[in-house]
Amino acid sequence: MKRHANVIGWGFATKGITLLLFYALQIFLVRKLPLAEYGLWSLFFSTFMVALFLSECGVNSSARKYIAEHQGTECAEPVLSAAMKLRLIASAVFALALTALAKPLSAMLEQPALAPMFMLAGPMLFLSGIVEYYKSIFMGLRRINFNFQINAVEHGFKLLFSCAAIYFAFRLPFGLLAAFTAALALAASGGFFMAGTVEHPESGQTPSMMRQLMGYALPLFISGAVLSAVTELDTMFVGALRGAEEAGIYNAAKQIVVKGPHVSIAIAMGVMPAFAKLSGRNKEEMRRLFKQLMLTNTALMGTVSLVIALSPTRYC
Repeated sequence: MKRHANVIGWGFATKGITLLLFYALQIFLVRKLPLAEYGLWSLFFSTFMVALFLSECGVNSSARKYIAEHQGTECAEPVLSAAMKLRLIASAVFALALTALAKPLSAMLEQPALAPMFMLAGPMLFLSGIVEYYKSIFMGLRRINFNFQINAVEHGFKLLFSCAAIYFAFRLPFGLLAAFTAALALAASGGFFMAGTVEHPESGQTPSMMRQLMGYALPLFISGAVLSAVTELDTMFVGALRGAEEAGIYNAAKQIVVKGPHVSIAIAMGVMPAFAKLSGRNKEEMRRLFKQLMLTNTALMGTVSLVIALSPTRYC
């Protein structure tokens, strides 16, 4: 655990700045937007997150696994090259699909006002996939300080541009859509620049990693489809059955609780790549490390859960 203390520290710093900016943005939106508009935005964003989960196609997690396994070897560059090609293809396909399915999606949710938002959300979906890709490979490379920077840029500018959109009376919620897209463009540009600073050994004549990445990504894509349904369909159902205002109230409470598990993610960000390579020599050491991580995570998550459960109602 001492060997991994530095990267775990960066993991907590990354999640700390992310949660701080995320909650600041949610509080700002709840206070400044009319309830109906916040509810409409909540419905849009929940559906968007389902599309984002699906568009990842397991590529980001596959890239993280293989770059952690081949970091510092001549296969690192082919892994990144193949993963980026898959990422661009998947993001482009799903961005176009979201635009094409805008009207059916809005009809399914019984919210015709969402149709133009889905039509304009293609660039936001495309850029979100790229940003999440860079976050994944930085985790695989154990450059968690890069994750800190890209998260600070993404969420910081989402907050800044959203404030500008609301205070300068841009048409809402389309102003928020533009604000998020611009912030993601800056974060993607930062990720591209930071990735270029990482040096890898010359790849020579190493074979393409495309097939291995796709083979590992496929089962992750299937499980990700289930995950997206479980985590976001609740808000979508509330909106379809009870209307945008009820969805807004529900989503405001949901956002407080749903980020709790990020404590666990902060631990995993720095340590998970260490488990990419297992051999007879290090299995016992990895087993001990895993037990320590489980105990630490249980203690932290137990504390977070108790705080949420015992908090007075007036603070919720």
